[in-house]
Amino acid sequence: MSPTNNEYEIFKSDAAPFFFYIDVLPVDLTQYDIPHHVEILKSIQSNPIMPLPLRVDRVYNGEPSILIRPREPVSFPLGNKTLFINPDPFINQGIEKLIYLTEVRASREFTYSLKEDNAKKWWNSTKYLYGKLRTLEEDFSAFLKAYIHTLVKSKMESGDLLNAACEYCELVKDICDKRIQENQILVEVKEKENLTDLYKMKRGKVIEKIFKREDRKLLYPSYVDIEIIDLENSEFSYLDEKNG
Repeated sequence: MSPTNNEYEIFKSDAAPFFFYIDVLPVDLTQYDIPHHVEILKSIQSNPIMPLPLRVDRVYNGEPSILIRPREPVSFPLGNKTLFINPDPFINQGIEKLIYLTEVRASREFTYSLKEDNAKKWWNSTKYLYGKLRTLEEDFSAFLKAYIHTLVKSKMESGDLLNAACEYCELVKDICDKRIQENQILVEVKEKENLTDLYKMKRGKVIEKIFKREDRKLLYPSYVDIEIIDLENSEFSYLDEKNG
């Protein structure tokens, strides 16, 4: 994702999937010294919705990406109640943060700010696209359920929020560790489901010190074919009214 000619280098074969999760760590403002960047980051300090991964390249270039969404509403039982994540403000806040972070990241690498037209072009070409990545959708839902189970539950019960935040981080870590250990995701192409490896281990050279190389087994991400569907005029079309 290296920048060239005031744009990020991107590859058309990369569908650029990402999703939003709830972060519990504030942005470290001490890393930024440009007043414009600091003001932007301060404005979103209270917004815990974070894009993962941070696909600023697609937003800055005005190119489409794939926003992973849960297939079903994310809910979690708590006592005699059932708590839900409202997808409308959740996605709205995530988009806001991604756009602001794109401005900060890109303007540090280029001499130009994010163009409003490019941000609109990105969203208009992204909002209806759906990539069939069932396993990642399930992991995404598990992240949100972990947040409800820990921090939301603790807040409702006047519990220790710091311990709840630590528990939340451990649950997210466990989900990621499990996926890495299993090394498989379920993808759907033309109504057929297939298990695909996430990565492969190969021998490679690692530079430990200057002029010293060590032979190790290295992790190489696998290329995964996914089916992309345009969901315009579907149940997701309400996002157009909220974010158009």
